[in-house]
Amino acid sequence: MRPPTEPPVPGPGLVDGPRRAVSLVGGVSLLAVLLPAWRTTASTPSGAVLVLLGFSAAVLLVVLACTVRRPRGLDRVDVAAVAMAAVLFLGLRRSFLAPGHLAQVANDESYLGHFALATLLAGGDPYRADYPQLAHLPGGTVLFDGGVVTRYSYPPLTLELGAVLHVLAAPLGEPWVVAALAVVAALLIASFALPRPYRALAVPVVMGFGLLDSFTARGFPVIVALPFLLVVAWRWADIGRQGTLGRRGTVQAVALGLAIGAHQLAWFVAPFVVVAVAALRWRELLPRRALAVTGRFAAIAVGVFLLLDLPFLVRDPAAWLSGMLAVLTQHALPYGAGAVLLPLTVLRQAGDFSLFGVATALALLGLLVLTAARIRRVAPAVAVFPAAVFLLSARSNAAYLVALAPVWMVWASAVPPAPAAGWPPPAAQRRPIALAGRLLAPALLAAALVVTAVAVLLPGPLALRAHAPQSTGSGPAVITVDVTNRSAAPVRPRYSVGRPGALGAPLRIVTGPRTIPAGGSARLVLAPAGSRTPPGGTVVWAVSTTPDAFSSGPLPAAG
Repeated sequence: MRPPTEPPVPGPGLVDGPRRAVSLVGGVSLLAVLLPAWRTTASTPSGAVLVLLGFSAAVLLVVLACTVRRPRGLDRVDVAAVAMAAVLFLGLRRSFLAPGHLAQVANDESYLGHFALATLLAGGDPYRADYPQLAHLPGGTVLFDGGVVTRYSYPPLTLELGAVLHVLAAPLGEPWVVAALAVVAALLIASFALPRPYRALAVPVVMGFGLLDSFTARGFPVIVALPFLLVVAWRWADIGRQGTLGRRGTVQAVALGLAIGAHQLAWFVAPFVVVAVAALRWRELLPRRALAVTGRFAAIAVGVFLLLDLPFLVRDPAAWLSGMLAVLTQHALPYGAGAVLLPLTVLRQAGDFSLFGVATALALLGLLVLTAARIRRVAPAVAVFPAAVFLLSARSNAAYLVALAPVWMVWASAVPPAPAAGWPPPAAQRRPIALAGRLLAPALLAAALVVTAVAVLLPGPLALRAHAPQSTGSGPAVITVDVTNRSAAPVRPRYSVGRPGALGAPLRIVTGPRTIPAGGSARLVLAPAGSRTPPGGTVVWAVSTTPDAFSSGPLPAAG
């Protein structure tokens, strides 16, 4: 038996295996982009031609990635893969220009963006306008008090870019078109920001995994913030080096201002950027110079944000401020992919959802302190920290967790392998930093986890025992529910019937009290609200306010 041989070492100027594998991943990712289109877009003649050309080009690029021998040739393959991904992404989204696209996505972000942009184009103020038709459309954001979000509550950059595109061509003036162009811009920026041997990785992370597809189709403003955050992440460790911003640092500060002018998610990224830059410069410069250059960086970003908002701020400051803060203050029903899944789906009750907000704030502060105190250790992960914070939020939208994935990649690749110059700082500077890193950050993070555990395990105020739905002849079936208030305060709940993790359709009270007194019990008869359709689902939910909470009980099947 012959002994195993080591793989051959490439000669000088030849491509090694890991480098070739990166290009291969970029080419294969094009197939992932095309696969959904093969089932849908290929049903039309033009779509069939596009899919055929796309598959052919993708296979050709994979063959070249496997056979090209020189690094420069492989670099050209990577550039071709990025260009092909951009062309395919736009070509496969021609339906974005069709009038019926809004009805297909049927989501509150798409409706709000469309209506708000129409208001802006008509000369109105989208932050003063109300769109009551959203209360009757599918996919709305429901509040604890039973209302539905009917006002635009995102920063204005998506609307302003949509208005500019509308001037060029009316069909382009839609939020989802702006988002699609933002994804292409993100792809191009990420490919150039990554080190040359890894540029092809921009294709799978931005497009090949499909992480951003549904949010792009809805015109979610967080997608518009993505290319600007990538500019910030591009060689971020050089911002403020030697005590000056320079042209690149100024451009990155402007990009951060544009990002926070696009979506509130960037508001949670911005503090980590500023603290990380300050921590790096603190270790290189005198504290005063470090704070000065970081302050200039932050001031430029805030100035750009205010400039974008100035027309709306001047017209109606109260309406503008309400729109900016609504996503933080509107008391929307819990939803997401983080810790909130446990009370929603597993336990099906929660006593006070405001605790998730407290846990989120503690985690945010803890990770900021950790960034400041241990920047040398955690620098590559700083861009991931905002997503970690949102895992504890009551509204941990999956978009908040995946939209930043390209930023994580570019940010981590921009961290130099060598320790920051000037580390460790003098003992007088090091002592408070080390103390914060050893004591304060762990304490804050531990407190966040404890509060999260309390928020998950705290029982809802009501105990519900539902009986099987009963037919009433000509009317809709009704549900009889025995309700006991376990809390020390009266509760005035809203009822619905759904499934674990989904509150479902609302129910109206046919007989029984609307308010359950503290420690009291009552029997209620519930029926579908505004419908003669028999109630469907396996769980009866009771949603209450002050504090925001919900309780539930299993619904037996009809006999």
